[in-house]
Amino acid sequence: MAESFRRGFVPSRHLTGGGTFRTAHYKTNAELKAPLAAGDPVALSSGVLQRLTTALTSGYVGIVKTVYQDDGRPLTFNLPNRAVYVNTSASAMVEVYDDPDIVYTVECAVSLGQSNVGLMATINVSSMNSATGISRAHVSLVENSGQALKVFRVMGLSPSELAVTANGSPNNDVEVIAARHLFRSPNAA
Repeated sequence: MAESFRRGFVPSRHLTGGGTFRTAHYKTNAELKAPLAAGDPVALSSGVLQRLTTALTSGYVGIVKTVYQDDGRPLTFNLPNRAVYVNTSASAMVEVYDDPDIVYTVECAVSLGQSNVGLMATINVSSMNSATGISRAHVSLVENSGQALKVFRVMGLSPSELAVTANGSPNNDVEVIAARHLFRSPNAA
C-alpha cells in the first residue's frame, strides 16, 4: 500500500501540452465559510469565492495556488504569524488555477481499478494542514452515481505512481480533470 501524503490538488499537465498553467486572482470577503489553503477546490457563490463543500457543489472555478493579503501583498509565515492560508470570514486575494483544461494529481484513498478510468470522482474536502497551509483534499471514492461532490473525471493512475496490481493500491495518486467547470457548459459531464 502506498503511503498517504495528502496535499490537495496539484497541477501536473495541460491538455494542450503547454508548460504553464493560467491563474487569476479572486477576492474573498467576510462571507468566507471555510479556510482556504493551497490545493483546495473552490467555487464562486454569489460572486464570492468559497471552498467547495457538500453544501456548495456547483460553480467550481478552480484550485487555490496561493493566497495574498486583501491588498495583494504576499502572506508570509511571519505575517500573520502562522502558515499561509485564508482564515474563515477573512478578506483576502486568492490566486486560483482556473483553466478547465488542467490535469491535476490528487491522492485517491481507495484502490483505483482500470474500470474506474473515466468515471466521476467524489472529493473529500477534509480540513487543511494549518501548520503548512496545504490542503488535505483528496478523492475518497470513485463511483458513477450518488454523492454530490463529483466535479472531476478520473483519467488514470498518476505517472509518478507504481501500480503493484492492476487495481493500484489505496493512497495512490491519480490524475483527474474538471468535468463540471464554471467556464464550460453545465452539462459537460
